[in-house]
Amino acid sequence: MAMIIKEDGTEQLVEVPKKGRLEWYQKQVGGYIELVAIKHDKYSYIVIDEEGKLKSKKENKIATRLANGFLLPNDYICGTVVLIKAKEID
Repeated sequence: MAMIIKEDGTEQLVEVPKKGRLEWYQKQVGGYIELVAIKHDKYSYIVIDEEGKLKSKKENKIATRLANGFLLPNDYICGTVVLIKAKEID
């Protein structure tokens, strides 16, 4: 199970499909994906839209907090994100 977190803080548990994961992740975040490592007891990565800032998406404060320590100083994550486990990458 993965967790979708929108900019407004709403969260939704979802099942990640076994086939077509790349396209599914791209649809969820609204663009080309990038993985950001996180320290979390359940999830290993945040899937983000790599062009979120260029598209003027709003900051996702929850995702930014989760990625604290893995981002450059004063950096932040924008848009809807998907929290995933390492096994959901392939």
